[in-house]
Amino acid sequence: MLYNPSNPNPISWAQGMETMMVLGQMSMFLFVGPMSLTTLIYMLLFSEYWWVSVAYATWWLWDVQTCNTGGRQGVLVPWARGWHLWKHYRNYFPIKLVKTAPLDPSKNYIICSHPHGILCFGALCCFSSEGEDFSLKFPGISPKLTTIEGNLWMPAFREVFLSFGAVSSSRTSMNNLLSTPGGGCAPVLMVGGVPEMDNFHRDKIRLILRKRKGFVKMALRHETWGQLGANLFLLRDWHDRGETN
Repeated sequence: MLYNPSNPNPISWAQGMETMMVLGQMSMFLFVGPMSLTTLIYMLLFSEYWWVSVAYATWWLWDVQTCNTGGRQGVLVPWARGWHLWKHYRNYFPIKLVKTAPLDPSKNYIICSHPHGILCFGALCCFSSEGEDFSLKFPGISPKLTTIEGNLWMPAFREVFLSFGAVSSSRTSMNNLLSTPGGGCAPVLMVGGVPEMDNFHRDKIRLILRKRKGFVKMALRHETWGQLGANLFLLRDWHDRGETN
């Protein structure tokens, strides 16, 4: 048990782990990229470890298009997605992924999630981890959470995000994923994008879709089975834990 002076009820170890996981995720989004970039610039200009910055820059140039060509491959992604810590992250809100129909693993899918919210807590848990056992509920389907390509240029941050199976939401990336032979690939698109980040008001959902219909054309072009309008998670209020829809 942990003691909180402002709360007479002790905080359990599980609650502490849940809070630390969410705090860690928020810190990663907000600080890891800028801090790592600043550190690399400092090491290059003012340190005898300039070669570290040069080595990482070389790696970055060689690897930068990975986000447009299907993302990270190999054992790293399932290992990172399967961390038990994701269960604590899920329980903080809590988040729940409800299966209403099976998905044929021989087909490719576009999974559209809304609203975007502040930091996509629900989509991250459901599709970038096994916090809600996606692979057990939809065997043979590999979800790929998408984000704007610029997020996957930031040093260190990109390495973390790519290890969870994330990819770019660019047209090139989406076309590559939806052309996966044999099926089983499901890019997850936050259809409202950044303009929906302020969608945190209680009892209010604002879907920005009027000028964002390219994903429908892309689904038809690739003859995918688009899972349109999948309302998976609503962050009701910045101070509330949220609810699942």
